Amino acid sequence: MAFSSARFSQIVRFGGSRSVLARSLLVSGFLIAVLTSIQANDARAQTETPTPTPAVEPTLDPSGLDFSTAKLYTADNDIFELQVPGGWTENVIVNRPDFFVAVISYGDSPAVPPGFVSISIGSPNNIFRTTDGSTITLPEEALKSLIASQTKATPRPGAPVITWGDVTAAKLGKLDAFTVTASVGPYAQSPHDTRLRAWAATLSDGLVAEVSAQAYSSIYEQAQPTLNKMIDSLVLNGQNLALPTPTAAP
Repeated sequence: MAFSSARFSQIVRFGGSRSVLARSLLVSGFLIAVLTSIQANDARAQTETPTPTPAVEPTLDPSGLDFSTAKLYTADNDIFELQVPGGWTENVIVNRPDFFVAVISYGDSPAVPPGFVSISIGSPNNIFRTTDGSTITLPEEALKSLIASQTKATPRPGAPVITWGDVTAAKLGKLDAFTVTASVGPYAQSPHDTRLRAWAATLSDGLVAEVSAQAYSSIYEQAQPTLNKMIDSLVLNGQNLALPTPTAAP
């Protein structure tokens, strides 16, 4: 079963009261799918003691970790281009004139795929909005605000323990960007430790982007070179965001 749009929509709905993380970078793929789908499940987290589920390693397509199998994936309207290895599934989750989210996933899991790359493009108001409703325009400050807000949040039963690295300058494809790494412990709905890296960058026309790459810790060392090459190949064309999506002829 692929990581479908319907599944991602379910994850988004878990954030009805939107946890601190989800609102720090408003619908960033990794924040919702990896971190906040569990933290935002407030009612259950407060009333139940989660029962740990034994970690079962999924069966994975080896070609998905072999970058030599990669082929160019081009999103609608060429909003972004990315080299994607075999065994990965592409899903466009949100495609609006002011906001775009896509998730490219590897493997399958009832909660979070063993690996995925998420790409979010939009206005700072959509991508970098903080918990108090204000908007941050600078990528470096957006990542720092994310870390600060999560660190100050009251831990909830069943929520993962997240250890953040430092925010540093980096490249996102050929763009100047800022990046941060994190280790995410197991949580109620997923017994797997995960490791991730997120980037934030400014695009043209006042738009910004947030991109993340993550994998289960058990495969991260093997997956990291492929994830890095995927990110290096990324081309973001924010200027195409507002173009109408082509429709098939009747």
